[in-house]
Amino acid sequence: MNGGDCTLEIFRGLGDLYVTDGRFTANLDKNKPGYAAFLQKAMHVYCDREEREGEPG
Repeated sequence: MNGGDCTLEIFRGLGDLYVTDGRFTANLDKNKPGYAAFLQKAMHVYCDREEREGEPG
């Protein structure tokens, strides 16, 4: 799988995994507490924007 194969649904789910799976959260937050939650929110914003831009005008 390369970057081109990642759908918005997969990308959004990965962001959710960062906060729902303690292993990911602990690893991402070890140097910057709250980083996993920040990434999740940023990934959701990106996906929301991409979905809106894909809608017919």
